[in-house]
Amino acid sequence: MNTSKTQNEAKDERRKHRRIVCDETTFFATRVKLYEGLVKNISFGGVFVESADAFFPGELLTLAVPCTTNEEGLKLKEPFNDEDVKMKCKVIWKNKDGFGIEFIEPK
Repeated sequence: MNTSKTQNEAKDERRKHRRIVCDETTFFATRVKLYEGLVKNISFGGVFVESADAFFPGELLTLAVPCTTNEEGLKLKEPFNDEDVKMKCKVIWKNKDGFGIEFIEPK
């Protein structure tokens, strides 16, 4: 029996929050420019944004979160309604398809 874990299984175990699939357009901004991307998954802790724009770990952004309610109808944070929520975020990692960001606080 093989007891080694795949890279994805190990990564999932490190996550604090369950990811929910989301396929919604979003807008995000630095202090000087507005960008557009696609939120591919979301959790209480952050999102993965598909984007051709290059951002690097540590960069700060403000993101319009389009998926504030998950598939079970649970709100990400109260007292959000189903409108976009502006969140301060920090880029944690990037790859060729986009970047992962962590929520810092609601704006």
